[in-house]
Amino acid sequence: MTMLQVDPGRVPVPDPLDLPAPGQRPIGDHLVEQRSLNEHDLATVRQWQAKSGTRFGEAALQLGLITPAQLDAALAQQYGYPLLDEGTAFAAELVAARDPAHLISERMRTLRTHLVLHWLGAEGARALTVVSTQRGEGRSFVVANLAASFAQMNLRTLAVDLDLRHPRLHTLFGVSNQQGMSGLLAARTTLADACIALGGPLAVLPAGPPPPNPQELLAPATLGPVLQALKREFDVLVIDSPAWASGADALLIGAQVDDALVITQPGRALQSSVREMVDALRGGGARVVGAVVNER
Repeated sequence: MTMLQVDPGRVPVPDPLDLPAPGQRPIGDHLVEQRSLNEHDLATVRQWQAKSGTRFGEAALQLGLITPAQLDAALAQQYGYPLLDEGTAFAAELVAARDPAHLISERMRTLRTHLVLHWLGAEGARALTVVSTQRGEGRSFVVANLAASFAQMNLRTLAVDLDLRHPRLHTLFGVSNQQGMSGLLAARTTLADACIALGGPLAVLPAGPPPPNPQELLAPATLGPVLQALKREFDVLVIDSPAWASGADALLIGAQVDDALVITQPGRALQSSVREMVDALRGGGARVVGAVVNER
């Protein structure tokens, strides 16, 4: 199991989504809105609910008036978390979208809360690049799950794969990598074709086919306009960047995105390497907003 720990210099605070929502609408109202039930069905379910002592959704299922998929869709609408589209092949690692009640999902929401309170409210804070010194430290895992967690706040969220050398987000989200960021940067595809909607306010922009010149494509003249266009379309961008050891790509990205979240894994990242990376990011103009320890 992957354990996530927020920078110990910050004190955990309650997640707003974990507090009861005042005036939350009954699940039956959502089922009627999505045309899974009608008013006559509502009365029938309530009668059976009173007789059987079960919850409304369970009663509707027992009566055969709705399917489990219809109930899941209504619950997703009621509690504000993005639901997987039918047939979406999300990887098991994408826990925050598959199982919002899982312990890892709870810890992702804790991380999200820190970012909402200490980062997202800052002027111009719309994009966050996630960095690590080595490959295999869980950077893509955090990007995908954090993006799903932001989407659960009904923020239009885009998970962006800028690791043009070793892309992975398309695998986690179970989407095609035939079009993506490399095509956008080379002006060979459009934003509408490259971004893939995943249900609710969540979307992913895959890296696309590996280009022969990734550093040139990541230069400010090409990446800058694309980032600005994405910021106009989405509330939050969570960006997967290449590992620091892979070359200068992460530094180029960090300097343009401005804000960075550091991921480290015990036994893989040396303190000296992390310190060197953080100093270089800051020297390039990036603001390091926090750090996460990824324990497996």
